[in-house]
This record gives sequence, C-alpha cells and structure tokens, in this order.
Amino acid sequence: MKTKRWMIEHPDESESIIAQAVNEPLAVIKLAWPRHNWDARLNDVVIDDIQAKARFLKNLGFLKNDIVVKDGFVDTSLEAAAR
Repeated sequence: MKTKRWMIEHPDESESIIAQAVNEPLAVIKLAWPRHNWDARLNDVVIDDIQAKARFLKNLGFLKNDIVVKDGFVDTSLEAAAR
C-alpha cells in the first residue's frame, strides 16, 4: 500500500501526524515507532491487541487520553479494499 510505504520512508513526518491524530506527545510516538510491525494485517485479533496495549499504556500514565481503537482510530476499509 502506498500509505504504508510512505510512512516507512518518512518516519519523522509520520510520527508527527500520528501524534497529532491521537493527541499524544511526539516523544511517546517516537518511543513506540521502532516496535511497529509493518507486516501486520489488520483483523479483530490485531485490533484487540492494539486496544489492550493502549489501555495498558493509559493505565501506566504513558498516554493521557483514552484511545478506542474500533471507534475510528484504525481504518480497516483500505485493508479490505486492497484484497
């Protein structure tokens, strides 16, 4: 996908966009970025895993906002259209 390739090729810009989108400090996104699995395919298991990690980080105080992954944070329409 073009978007994924762009994000890999432009990490600084991508990190900044994500930080704004989730209203979290850029430093938090930069810490998480190297751990991202760019080969992952979105499905309910992966989305639930992302939600669990977001809840865990919020409970530890690393995130200041609740992130509800299924309420628009993850757009699966592009993934479905690519199939």
